[in-house]
Amino acid sequence: MEEELKRAKIRRGAIKRSLTRAAAFIESDDINTANLTQIRQRKEKIDATWKEFDDVQTTIDLISEEDEADNKRRTFEDKYFDIISRFEEIITTRASGENNTPRDRERADNNQLREVSNTNSYLRLPKIELPTFSGGYEEWYPFYDTFVSLIHNQAYIPNIQKFHYLRSALRGEAAEVTQSLEISSDNYEEVWQLLRQRYDNKRLIIQKHIKALFELPVVIKENYISLRSLLDGVSKHKRALKALGRSTDEWDDLLMHLITRLNGFHRAQMSHLGDHSKKSSTINNCIQHE
Repeated sequence: MEEELKRAKIRRGAIKRSLTRAAAFIESDDINTANLTQIRQRKEKIDATWKEFDDVQTTIDLISEEDEADNKRRTFEDKYFDIISRFEEIITTRASGENNTPRDRERADNNQLREVSNTNSYLRLPKIELPTFSGGYEEWYPFYDTFVSLIHNQAYIPNIQKFHYLRSALRGEAAEVTQSLEISSDNYEEVWQLLRQRYDNKRLIIQKHIKALFELPVVIKENYISLRSLLDGVSKHKRALKALGRSTDEWDDLLMHLITRLNGFHRAQMSHLGDHSKKSSTINNCIQHE
C-alpha cells in the first residue's frame, strides 16, 4: 500500500511538472518561433493531463487521508484552464494570421467579431469565480441560474470541461452526487440531470424560505444594527419567495407579526414609525426609515 502511494505521488509530481513546462513554454521566446502545428501538438498533450491528474489524485485519496486534497485539485484545475485558454488564444491568433488567400482573408474578416467574442468569453471563464453549491435547497436557484448562464449554455465549452467546472463548484452533500460518475463528456449531462432531479424542487424551496422566516434570531440588543439585521433577513426571504412566484404583496401584516420578536425598545421604535404613516406599517416602511 505504501509503495503504491509513493508511486502515485511520483506520478502526480510528473503531471504537475508537465503543466509547469507548458506554462514556461508559453512565457518563453520559443512560442514565437514554434509553428502552428507544434503549438497544437503541445496543447493536445496538455489536454490529457487533467484526466491523468484526477485519476492519480483519486488513487492517493483512496489510500491516504491527505491534507488539503481539495485545495490541490483546485490549484491544479486553475492552472490547467489558464494554460489551455492561453493556448487557445495563441492558436486562434496564429490560424487567423495564416489566412493568406483573398478568400480566406474575406472569410476571416466576416467572422472576426463572432470569433473574438467567443474567444474572449472562453478566456474570461477561468477568471470568473463561480458560485459554490453545498446542497442547501434555498441556494439552488441562484447557483443554477449563474452556472447555466456562464457554463452550461455555452456551446463552445466541451462537456468534459463543463463537468470539471461543475465538480469544482460543488461542496458537501451536492458533491457526493458526482463522485460515483467518472468525468467524461457523456456523464456530464447525466450528472446535471441528477442534480436537477434532487434540488430543483420549487415547493420544498418555498417551504425552506418560509421556515427560515419564522426561525430568524430574536433581537436582544437595543441598537439599530440588530434591528437592521432582522429586517434584512425578512426582506431577503420575501424577495426570494416573490421570485419563486409567490405573491408577497399582502404579507405585510404577517411579516409585521414577526417583528414582535423585538424587545420593548424596538417595539417603541416600530410604534413610532407606524404613527408617522397614514397607512398601516409595512416592512418596506421599516427599512426606509432605518
